[in-house]
Amino acid sequence: MTSILSIALKIVLIAMLFVLFIQDIRRREISLYLLLGVLVTTIILSLVNNSIILFDLFLNVMFIGLQILFLIVYLYFTGRKPSLLFKDFFGIGDALFLLITSFYFNPIEFVLFSLLCYIAIVVGYGLLFLIKRKSTTIPLAGFIALFFAFYIVASWQNSNFLSQFAYDIVTYIV
Repeated sequence: MTSILSIALKIVLIAMLFVLFIQDIRRREISLYLLLGVLVTTIILSLVNNSIILFDLFLNVMFIGLQILFLIVYLYFTGRKPSLLFKDFFGIGDALFLLITSFYFNPIEFVLFSLLCYIAIVVGYGLLFLIKRKSTTIPLAGFIALFFAFYIVASWQNSNFLSQFAYDIVTYIV
């Protein structure tokens, strides 16, 4: 049974995630104080649910590092300066928010959550580009915050539905 503290923390976290989403959509930047609030709430919620495992956190952070490394290699091979990574391509807020979500998920869920977010964002912005014919920046942290809020709501009753989804995909493919 879910504790009252866990429910309250989830409600507060969802509210903060929606504010973060709106901030990133409107201004293309997010408040450091809001990020800190989301981090603290996520860590406390993970502790209340006994779901923080340091090795899992290490693997999630390594996955984030691998993504950043791939971005640097991509920039290098496309003739752009890798030093512009956090200025023009991938905001510090995006990296920090990914780091925050790494506290909440086990490694399999984190990789699947990240991939599903990226696919949804690329498809959504691809459709937007086809309609508007105008290039625009993607508020990555904001959309990941929105998907994170949806995940929390969707997993309210079944906390491991993303792991079950991954297992179903693998068993279907194999």
